Amino acid sequence: MEYNFLSITEQILQIGVLTFIFVRSLLLIKRGYNTVIPVFFCFGMLGFLISDIYWIVHTVMFPGKRIPFAVNLMGENAVFLLCATVLMIVVGKERMKPGIETLITGIFAAVITGLWIAWSGEWLKDIICGIVYGYFLTAVVRAVKAEEVMSKKARHWAAVFSLLFVAMMVVQLLIPRPSSIYLEKAYYFVAFAGLIFCIVRTVLAFKDKKNSNYLIAVSFLSFAWATNTMYVSASPVYEFASIVCSITMPFMLFAVERKAEES
Repeated sequence: MEYNFLSITEQILQIGVLTFIFVRSLLLIKRGYNTVIPVFFCFGMLGFLISDIYWIVHTVMFPGKRIPFAVNLMGENAVFLLCATVLMIVVGKERMKPGIETLITGIFAAVITGLWIAWSGEWLKDIICGIVYGYFLTAVVRAVKAEEVMSKKARHWAAVFSLLFVAMMVVQLLIPRPSSIYLEKAYYFVAFAGLIFCIVRTVLAFKDKKNSNYLIAVSFLSFAWATNTMYVSASPVYEFASIVCSITMPFMLFAVERKAEES
């Protein structure tokens, strides 16, 4: 078969995780925790689930053909919009004030969008997805700041880290192979180092029994960086990043459950 067996495998794994999250979210709502946060999160994860199912069906039926701007992208955009809304509700708009971190995140998202366009040549799709994804990333960063997931100094270092990351990708795109291979490996290292940092912070937050707002902010941060690592990676790194992304998703569910129970 022409399609990538590893891609199919990681997508099936992610569908299993998302199905678990969706069912558990529905049960949470059924138990009476039917406030906006669990409902929005539930339907956000449903969007991701539908996106993955569509991807598998398309890949099996039309192996080797790029997926058009269709159900899967609309599903993923819904995920990011709903998750950003959850963060806004949890933290509160009055505490989600934009700052220098928001500006840097906007630049980061703009560069990522430019790289998507350079790689695919699909201007309209990438610009629409880039705007939505950038909105989600800025919401995550503002929530991290509001809930003091990182100290001010740590946030500044994270900003430098992020700008270094996108700079390496831009340079890697401009220089010819084989020289670019070494830089590609370097930015993969940086991406996964950031991912490990986020996941460790998330696990420690649950271990230390932080409040639900903190847990939501840090778990959504892990998910955000995991999706970012996916979206800038080529196969087979993409598939590995997707598996790690699947690991971050239940933490978001557990954080939302904690928030619902506290409310």
